[in-house]
Amino acid sequence: TEQNPVLLLFTSETCGLCKMWYPRLLDSIARQSLPTTTIVIRPDQSTIAVPAIIELSHAQLTPELSQAYSVRGFPTVVLIADGKIQYNSGCSSAQQVRTILEILRRTAHSAR
Repeated sequence: TEQNPVLLLFTSETCGLCKMWYPRLLDSIARQSLPTTTIVIRPDQSTIAVPAIIELSHAQLTPELSQAYSVRGFPTVVLIADGKIQYNSGCSSAQQVRTILEILRRTAHSAR
């Protein structure tokens, strides 16, 4: 079966960069109809503004998750596609958003 790339968004309610850049990233994903499974991972009950078309799942940030993905701070994005980590870095600039979108476009194109 075809599987969507998994987008892990590590965030917290005190992360101003998360509140600024995650909605931009998710809006671009929605506008380009890029298939993803998006999971917000947080140590608290923080929320992210998202387009209605994007379905979010939520998970609790644990020390094990933090260690597994080398999370040193927020915002951290991990993109997993084709069973491999394709991106594991920040999301605090237009360039980083473009990089994530390009990986998602390549993944969507190769799945066709």
